[in-house]
Amino acid sequence: MVKTRMQLLADGAAGQKAYTGYRDAISRIYREEGVKGFWKGLSASYWGCSEGCIQFVVYEKLKKQLLIRNNEKRRAQGLKESGDLPPAYTLGAAAFSKFIATTATYPHEVVRTRLREQARNGAFKYRSMWQSLRLIAKEEGRRGLYAGMGTHIARVVPNTAIMFLSFELVNTFLGRRFAEKQAAQDAAQRVGDDAGLGFPEEEED
Repeated sequence: MVKTRMQLLADGAAGQKAYTGYRDAISRIYREEGVKGFWKGLSASYWGCSEGCIQFVVYEKLKKQLLIRNNEKRRAQGLKESGDLPPAYTLGAAAFSKFIATTATYPHEVVRTRLREQARNGAFKYRSMWQSLRLIAKEEGRRGLYAGMGTHIARVVPNTAIMFLSFELVNTFLGRRFAEKQAAQDAAQRVGDDAGLGFPEEEED
């Protein structure tokens, strides 16, 4: 809330005043709007939680389909099947899933920002999530609900793609290292058992 207020341009003609700093913003919001003022846009933020849900569902579905196609291609080339996707496939799946999720839920970003605007001439134009949605759609149309989405996508899609790729690569690397270590321990245990050098089992009390 405070960050958004600091970023918004104050309209002096409408009685809005620019904040001089975070302390000034916090004190004025509390004095003029009370504690509730700090929680404006919370309902739109809850709506934004669906973005992550959509993103993960699309990503997992797409990753599964890409893995099937990749293994079909490997079999055609006489190669063994793989349980991991090539990095380029993972990057593409992550970017596409984020794009779909962002496009489907982006209006919540606009609504949340509008709900956090200062009062204009003593009155708040945007009062609730649904009222804000209807008002923006009525006055600005679909374009208003998706204002600024291009810049937002340019920031979040590459970030998500890199993050997911990094996670998959690290997860695969650690999984293989753990499996190799476990296999070496099992092999050493079998050799020890065959040579009669196995560790004796602890006796229960």
